[in-house]
Amino acid sequence: AQLVDSRDGSPIWAERFDRQVEDLFDIQDEITKEVVTALQINLTDGEEARAWSRGTNNIEAWQFCIQAKELQDRLSATHLFESRPLAEKAIALDPNYAYAWAVLGFSYFREARLDFSGDRHERLLKAEELANKAFRLDDTLAWAIALKALTAAALGRHSEGEEVARRAVNLHPGNAGMRAFASLVFAFAGKFHEAIEQGEIALSLNPFPPVWYQMGIFRSHALLGNHHTALELIGWVLKVEPDNIPARIFQSYCLESLGQNEMAARSVADLLRYVPHFRAEHVAGYLAMRDAALVGHVVNRLRQAGLPDDKILALPDRPS
Repeated sequence: AQLVDSRDGSPIWAERFDRQVEDLFDIQDEITKEVVTALQINLTDGEEARAWSRGTNNIEAWQFCIQAKELQDRLSATHLFESRPLAEKAIALDPNYAYAWAVLGFSYFREARLDFSGDRHERLLKAEELANKAFRLDDTLAWAIALKALTAAALGRHSEGEEVARRAVNLHPGNAGMRAFASLVFAFAGKFHEAIEQGEIALSLNPFPPVWYQMGIFRSHALLGNHHTALELIGWVLKVEPDNIPARIFQSYCLESLGQNEMAARSVADLLRYVPHFRAEHVAGYLAMRDAALVGHVVNRLRQAGLPDDKILALPDRPS
């Protein structure tokens, strides 16, 4: 199996597979999985892709997980809810697949962050439960470790979240995804310079990083007052994903902070197009930060930009 650059014929990747032909279909599945994993490692997700393929021999479960993870990377409400049934199908096919439990847990964590269902605390507890399930199955899996750290921080246990994130980075220094997750945990804890550092390391480790790798970085720059830097990063994110919710929130905050009131109001209007239920009362839960005074400052800026306080009853459709 080989991948060749069609522009000049140069080889990009090649591998030889030698197998005893006992069950042709099993061999096809095994080689398909190995080829796709190898290409992910070489072209997109780096060594993290190897961990995703570990822990299951069921190619359908693995495929469902990869699809669910790709949807979650986009950080939009629609893609989030589409990802959950895929993770559940993977678990039904292989209940011992740690990565599938972690992906399912992230769907609850991200739902809770934006309070889609009105039961934020319960959704975070569900995410933590699923993180622990994944961790028991594979305590080296970066996504399981990251989910434990993020849920601890989001539930207000910031010191615990930091400790888990630091330990994970030390255990997996070359794992880009773990670095990006640590960046978020440190941003929650108010360690903004450290968050930027970890986020930039994540970007350096992954040749084609998903846009969410930027989240801890632009968030930290925004909250440090580096609004122009944050807006530059956010602009790049929104070109790739116009419905990226965190980018819309921090774009509105930065523009209002810079006195660009009309542009801030348009940014809030764009945010509400994608998450119509989002209100000022949801901001603190989304930020999940240790510094209550800074949270209050962000909430006030977003109110000034037009984020409403009134509740609405209609919530986005979501799986039960």
